[in-house]
Amino acid sequence: MDPLRYLRETIRYHFTYSTSEHVQRYGLPWYQPFLWLSHSLPEALILTLGLAGAVRGLFDSTFRKQVAWGALSAVIFLLAWPTKWPHYALVATPFLSLIASDVLARGQRTRALLSVMGILSMIVSVRMIIRQHPYLDPGLLEHRIPKPFEARWEGIRLEGVRWEEAGARESVLSLVVCWRPERPAASNLSVFVHLLGETPNPRTGSVLWSQVDAQPLGGAYPATLWVPGVVFCDRYRIARPPDLPPGIYLLTTGWYRWEDGHRIPLHEGPQDPRYPDALVIGRWVVGGMR
Repeated sequence: MDPLRYLRETIRYHFTYSTSEHVQRYGLPWYQPFLWLSHSLPEALILTLGLAGAVRGLFDSTFRKQVAWGALSAVIFLLAWPTKWPHYALVATPFLSLIASDVLARGQRTRALLSVMGILSMIVSVRMIIRQHPYLDPGLLEHRIPKPFEARWEGIRLEGVRWEEAGARESVLSLVVCWRPERPAASNLSVFVHLLGETPNPRTGSVLWSQVDAQPLGGAYPATLWVPGVVFCDRYRIARPPDLPPGIYLLTTGWYRWEDGHRIPLHEGPQDPRYPDALVIGRWVVGGMR
């Protein structure tokens, strides 16, 4: 892969996408980034202290001035850029975290400790961006992921599924799944992806041979904050146990409340009556998908 070409395509796509009908249709207000950055009390505190410290930092030492300019530039970009999806707020999070820690500092030890916390916050933000690199994949952003069938749970629809053959060669079933929420959920939800066999797994005593459970975008986009109609995509990698006996395996997915494990009802889509509220998205014979 040519990294410069990849970067050019990504930047070109984002410029085009920011003025697309998909963005304009939802018409999120110019101040929406402030809502993403302050949807909990700790984050609101970081935002407030970060902005206050950024203004003061413009007239301070060289390092503080650089971080302050970074924070203010990121906030101005978020307010001016037409695309207002929540993951864009990660542009400003590292700078605001560093400045907020500096504002709270009292003495050298506290300053050092809080600066480390700010750096760790920056690392976490960068890792979140890297883990969610489907957002930086032009092929994915252009919504070229096939939609093999209609599927709908209570409050969310399947938008597309793409298998990644490279993962299959590495003893991992890898796929990208895109979702379209119809409304915010009343509580936090998690998605499950299960590999189910015809014979019981001696390690689990059930037909479950492998699984992945995850919150949307690694927890960066809670179901309670879903914007209706805005598509998001996640990548799932399911390990293939080396001791799988011969047979046909089902790959199923669905949603559940992570607090109590209650599954969200599946109203439409291919199902197996043995596994209620689980969508069958593929069948795997040892040796390949079909």
